[in-house]
Amino acid sequence: MSNNNASIAELEAQLRQVVKELSEANAGLKDRKQILKDSNSSTNPADREYLDTIIKTYKLLGALRTSFKEAMSAYEDAFENILRPISDDLDARFKQIHELNCRFLKLFPDRETPYELPEGWEPNAS
Repeated sequence: MSNNNASIAELEAQLRQVVKELSEANAGLKDRKQILKDSNSSTNPADREYLDTIIKTYKLLGALRTSFKEAMSAYEDAFENILRPISDDLDARFKQIHELNCRFLKLFPDRETPYELPEGWEPNAS
C-alpha cells in the first residue's frame, strides 16, 4: 500500500505543479495582454494577429487550468470516496489475518507462517 500511496502522492504533486505553472503563465499573459491592448493603436496587421494569438492562448490556458483544477478535485473525491475505504478495509483484513496467524503459531509453534507477511509486519507481534 505504501508504494501506491507514494505513486498517488507523486501524481498529486505533479498535478499541483502543473496547475501552479499554468497559474503563473496565466498571470503573465494577463500582463502582456494589457500591454498589447494599451499599444493597440498600431494599424499593423501583424500586431493585431499577435494580439489575437495572445488572447486565444490566454483563453486556452484558462480553460486548461480550469480542467486541471476539476480533474484534481475529481481525483481527490475519488481517493476519499473509493480508494481510502478500500485501503482501510485491506488494512483491517491484514490485521485480522495477522491476528489469526499469531494464534496459529501459538497452537503450532513448530510450523512456519502459513502465508507471506506484508512488508513491515512482524509474525509474532500481537
